[in-house]
Amino acid sequence: MKYAKTVRIVLVLCSLVMVLVPAANAYAAYNATGAASYAESWVSNSQTLRNPEFPSFSSDCTNFTSQALNWGGGKAELYGSSEDTKWYCDKTWYGTFQYSNSWSVASYFYNLWMAQGATSLGSWYAPSSNSNSALSKGVLLSYDWDNNGSKDHMGIVTNTGTDPTSPSYSGNLQCQHSTDRYRAIWHLRPYNTYRTTTRITAFRPN
Repeated sequence: MKYAKTVRIVLVLCSLVMVLVPAANAYAAYNATGAASYAESWVSNSQTLRNPEFPSFSSDCTNFTSQALNWGGGKAELYGSSEDTKWYCDKTWYGTFQYSNSWSVASYFYNLWMAQGATSLGSWYAPSSNSNSALSKGVLLSYDWDNNGSKDHMGIVTNTGTDPTSPSYSGNLQCQHSTDRYRAIWHLRPYNTYRTTTRITAFRPN
């Protein structure tokens, strides 16, 4: 009888846990507005502002974009068996970080999200238009500096308006790390040495 009572208690507790704790993927749908808000909160032109809950790199663009998806965008981390199925960054109890290539490398990041069914919104070679109807808050931008098919840089669309650093440009704006830029014009023409050979691809995780 005592054993049966214990089993009943355990079953009740398990039922409560199932009610109170959501499934691992319950929050996995992409929150574009939240991701854009995170990006604007954690970008700095002085390159001094970094979220201590994540690593920081000299080439930090993809790490920064991953943070926006994970923290602000509500995307569940992925722990698969290949680079197409894993995307994570874990902080160990002693303060170091473990992360997948797809978390921190632009080409791996792009390939993973496309393999996960991201929606492609368009691709533009050496774009010059300041406004692009395909872009909205939370859209991700991959930059291929020499148009060879491999992604070199990542950014995230966060707003529309005037680029505060290059005020002659008004339109869709993005935030990025590496060279930290707050609300830079989406095509980066005033900043990009390779602007005549760059292809930009826009996509949105689902």
